[in-house]
Amino acid sequence: MAYFIHLCTDVDECTLGTDNCGANAVCTNTVGSFTCDCNVGYSGDGLCTVCVDNLGMTNSDIPDANIHASSEYSSSYGATKGRLNGSSYWKAAHSQAGPIWIEVDIGYLTHVFGVITQGSGQASHADYVKSFTVSTFETTGANEEFIKDQNGEAIEFLGNVDYSTEVTTFFSEPVHVRIVRINCLTSSGYYRLRFEILGCKKE
Repeated sequence: MAYFIHLCTDVDECTLGTDNCGANAVCTNTVGSFTCDCNVGYSGDGLCTVCVDNLGMTNSDIPDANIHASSEYSSSYGATKGRLNGSSYWKAAHSQAGPIWIEVDIGYLTHVFGVITQGSGQASHADYVKSFTVSTFETTGANEEFIKDQNGEAIEFLGNVDYSTEVTTFFSEPVHVRIVRINCLTSSGYYRLRFEILGCKKE
């Protein structure tokens, strides 16, 4: 009786390029197979895409206690009213001196890719933020870091052009942060704003 010995050799799909990992994933060879791990700021099962989850301003996953502003016109237009598509809006005080901003503590460190901004949503008070910068903090009390261009200058993003349309602004790369601040630069009149943060939602 003849016996045959079969020697099995692992095929490295990653090296051969026969894996099906996407451009935003890293292939790791395993015995008999491979795995795809998404790069930082991306999610999926191998065909990884940018994380564009709403992080909680719209649906109130982010509690009111985590939303703050440089000033408020009144409690009716406080920072907690600055939620995207909300029935009201945040409005800065008319007499405020110095930087005008609104910020949100997401509640955990995550990768943030951008923001959605929106004006008042009310034709009778049709104001909106026309331009802004974005700064971030890894945690409370940490150094403020601006989203910058290749020259190290804070990027001045274009905001809204009317009081109701959503404008989505993506950063060139994700930032790993917990607190996001929108620094208002110019407006159509008074500073009125609603917004959402886009990134990787905690599972």
